[in-house]
Amino acid sequence: MTNTTVANAIARPRSAAIDAVRVLGVVAIVYGHVFGLNFLRSSLFIWHVPVFFVLTGYLWTANRSILTEVRKRTLTLLVPYAAWLLIILSPLVNDMILHGRNTVPLEIALRGGALLTGQFAAFWFVTALFFAAIYLRLLERLPEIVQWAVPLVALVALWVFHVPFQQVPLSAGVAVPCLIFVLAGRQLKRVRSRVPRPGLVGLGLLVVGFALVATNVVPPVDLKQSDFGLPIVTVLVSIAICFGLILVAEEAVPLLGRVTGAIITRLALTSFMVILTHAVVIQALRPNAPLGSPKMFLAALIIPWVLALLVNLTPLSRILIGVPMSRLRVGSRASKVSADAMR
Repeated sequence: MTNTTVANAIARPRSAAIDAVRVLGVVAIVYGHVFGLNFLRSSLFIWHVPVFFVLTGYLWTANRSILTEVRKRTLTLLVPYAAWLLIILSPLVNDMILHGRNTVPLEIALRGGALLTGQFAAFWFVTALFFAAIYLRLLERLPEIVQWAVPLVALVALWVFHVPFQQVPLSAGVAVPCLIFVLAGRQLKRVRSRVPRPGLVGLGLLVVGFALVATNVVPPVDLKQSDFGLPIVTVLVSIAICFGLILVAEEAVPLLGRVTGAIITRLALTSFMVILTHAVVIQALRPNAPLGSPKMFLAALIIPWVLALLVNLTPLSRILIGVPMSRLRVGSRASKVSADAMR
């Protein structure tokens, strides 16, 4: 066993700063689904999904076998995806059988990707992230220029020929251009130690990036529908904002102290269930509360997160959240969890 293999096998403590970016991304996703096309849409859509791909690259573990990668991503992404798909589908299928209401055809549920809406609004992202990670693992041993060429060619195909990647089942097509964000995150990790005054650099990236979005120089994106915005420019601005969030978080979050960091990490550990279930709360509340309601936003955020925190204390955590069950001990710090638990 090589030194690299041994090092990769050792569980690393999680970064509260990276977890803070995850939590912020989840809050932005829920906000976007509740408030829809308001003035913040462009400022959120430009980064709130790409940042999860960037973080995947930023936390990338080199030299992992493809079988290990598939197993890991299956446990952390596909198992919760399938579990919640079945849970949410169950009453819909029952309603269809009893009352003939074909609310969500089984074919659409199985095809996944951009076809999933309503209660399944965020499900496309899970399989897109899965395939993007697998693609990079397959490309990893090829020259780096080839690795970058694959998503770049896909982006050109989108911008010039309007290739409908979103029509490929399970977002396996959209994952190809999304690979650009994973590669960008990996590149940031490589140069991170050489970034001077990272807090100021990160803040500068955020100011410039959000200014370009707020002034409509850079149009909004919708990765679910293979809309990557203005050729080259939108992707670069999106990556810059993601980089800015990471750099600022790594400088600011440690200043908040260990207790705050532990809370952030606990929220991040359970955040995947929020992504998969918040749309259910939104759909359930729509008859009594219109989209854009602050109460709906708080309910769609708090209810899934509280339930996720409770599930995380049970053996169902591995199935419904994709992370091991947590054990809380009075008078002790939260148990350490591998930093790649959500990579």
